[in-house]
Amino acid sequence: MKVIFAGILSLLLLTFISCTNNSLLPDRGSAGEIQYLEGYVTVNGLAADIGLEVMDGDAVVTGPDSYVEIKFGNYRILKAEENSHLVLNAEEKIFKLNSGALAVVQSKARWFSRKKPWLVETPTMTAAVRGTVYYTKVESPNSVYFCLCNGKIHLEDSAGESFVEMEAAHHKAVRFIRTDAGMVYQEAPMIYHNDEVIEQVADLVNVAIDWSVIP
Repeated sequence: MKVIFAGILSLLLLTFISCTNNSLLPDRGSAGEIQYLEGYVTVNGLAADIGLEVMDGDAVVTGPDSYVEIKFGNYRILKAEENSHLVLNAEEKIFKLNSGALAVVQSKARWFSRKKPWLVETPTMTAAVRGTVYYTKVESPNSVYFCLCNGKIHLEDSAGESFVEMEAAHHKAVRFIRTDAGMVYQEAPMIYHNDEVIEQVADLVNVAIDWSVIP
């Protein structure tokens, strides 16, 4: 009888501890779902797999010769290329790219134009994005490359001291550079990516890009 009572008491204690611990965990929403990956990809330091749900605040890391595609609902998808470190926050609408490169496609431009823009934060630049297609790469802690592939965008340096408004039907790129005199930006060529790379990502959310029109 004592053994049975001790067993019940232990079970109740474990249940109480479990419920208490769960109540202390932050309430994190779903940021997206991994559609495909190749190579070495981790989420919060653990090996990722196709179908894994990525939560707000999760850190996604890709290794050399690796990439991951993450879909957000039916309208937005990103491809994080090799050697990327990305933190997602869908609730605050932020992609924080600490290193590496992203190709992003957002459809339904008119619908997004009525909503708060998504932000892409890098060590030197912040992009406010509404229904557009773009590619960005952290070249170094002091240099970020950004290409507006198709659409409209607002770019500003991380200090919010200078900004660029851009629109393009077919790839328009700039580079933000941190210097001793402050942040500067300059026009840049289309590098690191091409139409085929962007179109492959767009196909995953059934977006057909018209390279002759600014959406």
